[in-house]
Amino acid sequence: MTYHSLSDSTLTPDERLAEAGRILKILDSEPMDHFTQREQDFIAQIGDAQFVSVKQIFYLRDLLQKVQ
Repeated sequence: MTYHSLSDSTLTPDERLAEAGRILKILDSEPMDHFTQREQDFIAQIGDAQFVSVKQIFYLRDLLQKVQ
């Protein structure tokens, strides 16, 4: 099995920020009891972000999967 580096994402910084916004809109409509306190803190923090890293967008995708 080969290792996939997180730095190999093809999304641009603007695309990651836009995707984060779309995911946050969905997560905001969900009850927060679906998430641990750490996850809730991350969601609140990323909502004010001007930049979203590859690792952060992958984590947001994981949180979205948790409620779908």
